[in-house]
Amino acid sequence: MNGQPPPVSKVKSSLTIKLIIGGAGLILLIVILTIILQSFSVKNAFQHQVLCQSQIQSLANACLQYANEHQGTLPKSFDDIAPLAGGATNLQRLLHCPSGSDKLAPSYQLVAAGKGLSELSKDTPMIVEISTNHRGQGANVAYGDGSIAWIINPTKLLKK
Repeated sequence: MNGQPPPVSKVKSSLTIKLIIGGAGLILLIVILTIILQSFSVKNAFQHQVLCQSQIQSLANACLQYANEHQGTLPKSFDDIAPLAGGATNLQRLLHCPSGSDKLAPSYQLVAAGKGLSELSKDTPMIVEISTNHRGQGANVAYGDGSIAWIINPTKLLKK
């Protein structure tokens, strides 16, 4: 070495290469973080769907128990099943899907309200989740036999 600093062109090209490598590394890091965050979002959405299924199952069980205690007639509203659902406070919790955006309005509709169990078949919806939950990708439905299913388009099952 002769003690002289490197030429300016070498310093600029070295700095440019470092900036390009650093920028590419930053972009790669952003892509990796995006993929990780999306996987958490999908996992969280699935957890909400499962919790929602559990809640609609609890509501369906309370409705069927109500019918068994009332000559086979389903409740006219969810309020009728409050004692069977663990009280009014627990009923309010059950009525709100964790994926629902509206925390005031119930997430479910009792579409077989006041009907007799004899009128319901295993294919007759009893409780239908509103379709705006779960990013509009589907909804949980409780049928007359107490089974729960995930369906893609629940809108046609809701009362107008």
